[in-house]
Amino acid sequence: MRYVEVRPEMAPGAYLAALGEIAPALPEDARAFATDPDHYDFSSIRCVSDLKFTRLAVFETGYGKSGASLWLAPNPFKHDDGLYLRYHDIIAVEVDTPRDPKLRKIWPITPRLHDLKLDEILPHPHGCTHELAFQAESTVTITCADLTATWTLNPHTDDECPPADNGDEDED
Repeated sequence: MRYVEVRPEMAPGAYLAALGEIAPALPEDARAFATDPDHYDFSSIRCVSDLKFTRLAVFETGYGKSGASLWLAPNPFKHDDGLYLRYHDIIAVEVDTPRDPKLRKIWPITPRLHDLKLDEILPHPHGCTHELAFQAESTVTITCADLTATWTLNPHTDDECPPADNGDEDED
C-alpha cells in the first residue's frame, strides 16, 4: 500500500491526510466508500478492519467486460453487517497469500487470508485500484472502473448470473 500502514501497527493517517487530493480523481462510488467517515474509525461498526474474508468471485458481465464481487463477513464482536463489494469492469485481480503456510499451525478451519486489517483505494487510469491487506501478510488488489460497497447481512447470490454491465449510468 502506498499510504496506509498495516505493519507493525494499523495506521491510516497518511492516507486520510492525502484523501483530500486523491478523492476527486476516484470514480463516484469508490470515492463515496473511501471518504465515508466510518471507514477508518476503529470504534465504528462500519469500519472495515476485522471483517472476515469469505469469497471472491470473478464473472463475465457482457459487453466485453468482467466484474467481481467480494464478500467480507462481519466479525460478531464488532460488526452488525458484513460488507459486499461489487467491482465493475475489472482489468486485474491479484491475490497474494503467505508463501509457506507450514510456518504456522494449520487446522481444517484455519483461514488462509485471515481477517482484513485495512484497505486503500487509489485512482488508476482505468478507474481505481482497491488494495485490501489481511493478517498474515495476505493481500487482494482489484483494478476496476468503479466499485459499489454495500453493508448487509445478506450478500448478493447472483454472481453466477449478474446483470449486464454495459456502462449505462442507471445499471448496477
